Amino acid sequence: MNGPGRRPPGGSGGSPPRASTDWEVAVPAGAELGERPFWDAGQVHRYAPDGELLAVLPVPASQPTCPAFGGPGLDELYLTTAWEGMTGQQRAAEPLAGHVLRARPGARGHPALAFGG
Repeated sequence: MNGPGRRPPGGSGGSPPRASTDWEVAVPAGAELGERPFWDAGQVHRYAPDGELLAVLPVPASQPTCPAFGGPGLDELYLTTAWEGMTGQQRAAEPLAGHVLRARPGARGHPALAFGG
């Protein structure tokens, strides 16, 4: 999965497979990726190292913000969602906006590098 500001150039073209996953509200452990919000897409993209778009995960909120892998096997995707700029009616229509979500998308993250001093 790529977070905000990490969209690779190129890709294979065509439509990537849509992954199916169940999202649930979660309590964050403190990880965040990215420096600016990327939303209004309602989805998270998974890319191969060469930039090929492998999968699209639909998100049950229109403003996903910061994805990060966690859990003992780094196979849990945590994702914050935003409600910034939404009207009361829009927020009512998207009850998971403004929450932290967790899913197991079938991909794993990489362990964080240790700080060397």
